[in-house]
Amino acid sequence: MVQEEGAPMQVDSDEGIELYNALVVEVLSSQELMVPGTKLMRAEKQLLIYHYAAKVHEFREQILSLWRGESEVPQEGLAEPFLSCVRKLKTSWQDQGKWTATVKAKKVFGHSGIIKFCQTMPSFPTSSNGSFVFLQQRPTAGAPSGLWSFTEGCGSDPVADLETKGLALVLRMDSYLKDAVVLVSPCLQNGVMAHSEDLSKMIMREPEVWRRLLKTEHELFSPASASLIKQVLRSGAATVTPKKPRPEVDDETPEKEKMEKPKKAKNEEKAKNEEK
Repeated sequence: MVQEEGAPMQVDSDEGIELYNALVVEVLSSQELMVPGTKLMRAEKQLLIYHYAAKVHEFREQILSLWRGESEVPQEGLAEPFLSCVRKLKTSWQDQGKWTATVKAKKVFGHSGIIKFCQTMPSFPTSSNGSFVFLQQRPTAGAPSGLWSFTEGCGSDPVADLETKGLALVLRMDSYLKDAVVLVSPCLQNGVMAHSEDLSKMIMREPEVWRRLLKTEHELFSPASASLIKQVLRSGAATVTPKKPRPEVDDETPEKEKMEKPKKAKNEEKAKNEEK
């Protein structure tokens, strides 16, 4: 269920892309996720960036309604920082003479650069619902080369860096759309800073389902992600507290009698020997 509205999004439009990019940058800047004075995103906040970008797509109808001037009243579900960012960008574009009320939703949110949530994935654990984000374009690091450009703190491949640090799993979607990936991480759902323990905990909530997925859907996982899941499953099994052995039936004989029994047996044996 990677896709929500039919065919892959490939409707590239300069007008739509410019507005989408501006909206994303405005939101990310408000959360200090962009490097000031550059077009680069903070590598150490990569999953938070995907979370906010996916939220922009999630609120697309409310955002465009406010952008077009159909309603100045805050749209239901359009919370901060998105509400303030849309209003700020709209005012800026109006001052520059760039604003238009006729922008089409498909041009803004129908191109290949968008990032969006996948609420569920077939056969995946229910505990992972809401932890999937779909990327059609692979992010880059270093010099800006498109919207999704990160600082060099995440190496040459930002997506692979998430696997290396144990922060996210990578699902390969080449059979659906070349070079597209789905990222899996609890951070994508709740929008908090990611820690490797968060992903491990998610896997260990339903370990048997993940074991089955490695067998039945192994081609879906990148090699690094498959290894990461196996490592978590092994370490999780090793840290399970072993069951204590069942205690033996308690001997209810009083301690005093236990001590007297050997002495009594010894005296009886001595008496028998004297009789002889």
